[in-house]
Formats: sequence, structure tokens, C-alpha cells
Amino acid sequence: MALLKLTDDATVTTPDGDISPDRLAVTELGEYDADTIQARIGAGTIYIPKADIEQCIDLRDLEFRPIDPTNLE
Repeated sequence: MALLKLTDDATVTTPDGDISPDRLAVTELGEYDADTIQARIGAGTIYIPKADIEQCIDLRDLEFRPIDPTNLE
């Protein structure tokens, strides 16, 4: 589980329609292609451009650990 802080102009397409959140909690993260992150939320799978992610925080334990979205290996 992770919390993504997105840029002010980020728009995320979900199965329920477009949303423009400033933060987004996701249950899974993975690299879709060189420019895009694939993530799972309650509504299903979403795709987020890496350029729209300002910060990614790992929430598996309650410790703050930034995640580099450009290196999800």
C-alpha cells in the first residue's frame, strides 16, 4: 500500500471516470512502461504518468519511506 502525492494538474482515469486528486492511496504499484505507473485502487486498475507523481510513500508499515517511482524493481 502506498500514498501518492500528485501534481496540481494531474488527472487520473479510473474505471469510474476521471479524477483530479492531490493524493491517492493505492494497494499495488508497478511500472507499466517507461513513462507510466500502473496502480490498483478500490475501483480497479489505473494508469498514472510518472511526471504527475511528486512523491510516493510506502504505507506497509507506519514508517515514512519515500519510494522512487522511476525505480520500482
